[in-house]
Formats: sequence, C-alpha cells, structure tokens
Amino acid sequence: MSDDGNVIKVHASGPYEISGTASIDGAALECPAWLCRCGKSANKPYCDGAHKSSDFTDDGEHAGDAAAPDANASAELELTVRADGPILIRGQAEIRSASDQTIAHASRGALCRCGQSADKPYCDGAHKACGFTG
Repeated sequence: MSDDGNVIKVHASGPYEISGTASIDGAALECPAWLCRCGKSANKPYCDGAHKSSDFTDDGEHAGDAAAPDANASAELELTVRADGPILIRGQAEIRSASDQTIAHASRGALCRCGQSADKPYCDGAHKACGFTG
C-alpha cells in the first residue's frame, strides 16, 4: 500500500492512476496501474496511450465533496469493470484531481471509461448513448 492509502488520480486528458492495495475483477492489481478513461485504448481497461493521439480532452478537475473517509469501508480497493460500461469502485479510496486536490473520499461509485461523461471522472450513463464497447 502506498503511504497515502488507496488513491485514484485523474490525469488531465489521460488515464486514471491507481495506487495502494487494489484488485480488478477479483485479481490483485499491481500498483501503480493506469486505467483508460478516454475509451480509445486497444487494451481496455488498461491505458495504452491512445489518449495522446485521440481527441479526448479533460482537465482532470472536478468540484467534489471531499467528505471524510468511510471508516467502515474495506481497506482494499476493489475495481470491477462493467462490460461496455464504467469501472465500479468499492472500498476506501481517495480520488484526486490532476492538480492533486482531493475530489472525494469514496467507498463506492462508478468511474467513466468511455470518455463521454459530462460529469468526469464519474459515469453519467453516456456510454449507452455513444455505443461504447470495452
């Protein structure tokens, strides 16, 4: 686990950087790990750098509610990739913006991975309208 616990950092026009103790779809995740949020990676859910040559832009900032962490949440961050949908998060995690500001302390939620959400980094269901596959 990193000194900061479980952290999901949102990179400007780039991936999610996951650090700490995490699993993805039940398998241990070697951290740090970079997960795609532009929807263009050929190696979904992992980032392959496709955002660099795509039209994906996002400043990686979000006005969030940085409430206190949920003391009852699991210390391990569990990530579940929904087919053609978001990344579900369960367990303690601090979500940080590109400028390293705390957006939220989350114990559950859904992160956009299609690149089309109007509420990035969170999923707003845009994957359904844009026909995202992954």
